[in-house]
Amino acid sequence: MGFIIGFFLLTINMFMGKITENRLLTGIMIIIAEIIITGLIHIDGLADIFDGLFSYASKDRILEIMKDSRIGTNGAVALILYLSFFRK
Repeated sequence: MGFIIGFFLLTINMFMGKITENRLLTGIMIIIAEIIITGLIHIDGLADIFDGLFSYASKDRILEIMKDSRIGTNGAVALILYLSFFRK
């Protein structure tokens, strides 16, 4: 499934490269496409992983943090970095 998503995002990247030179617009379109395709599940998972792993807690506490629906500081920073550096 990841291959299909990656191929679709690559196609959008190539298409946007042909119609515009604006790399910021291309990056935004790729992020929007990823959000639409995955329904935010991958981005939510990224935030959960960073919240859990960088909590430096016990294994049980890490799993509890990852299952929590609220985003923590580490997850927010991970998402900001991910969305900031997702450029062509």
